[in-house]
Amino acid sequence: MSSSGSPKDNSSMNVDNPYMNELKMHPKELSLKDGKVQVEDVRGPKGEGSLEARMEKMDQEVFMSKKMAERELDIIHKINDELVGEHKKEVGGLWDDIFSLHETTNKLQAQLYDVQNQNS
Repeated sequence: MSSSGSPKDNSSMNVDNPYMNELKMHPKELSLKDGKVQVEDVRGPKGEGSLEARMEKMDQEVFMSKKMAERELDIIHKINDELVGEHKKEVGGLWDDIFSLHETTNKLQAQLYDVQNQNS
């Protein structure tokens, strides 16, 4: 169970993988100015102010986003409640109409039965 080299020895890794050095290099940006190719290091976004100030600004943005999402959810719930309430009113009115039609049908059937019994 012995290994051929110690895990701390990186020279064997570079020999095994020649592209490792390229991966470790800082990324470059190529640009063409006045007909000449210029190579520059890629720069990250510039931060304004201290890290604490940027973190505070990001916290404020997250807080505002959460508040907007909460308001949107409240509005969606209110709209949903209104739609459900209107639906219940409409369905309630339809059920009332159905019951009145059922009662009318029963009365008419009773009258027909009475007429049939009178003739016999």
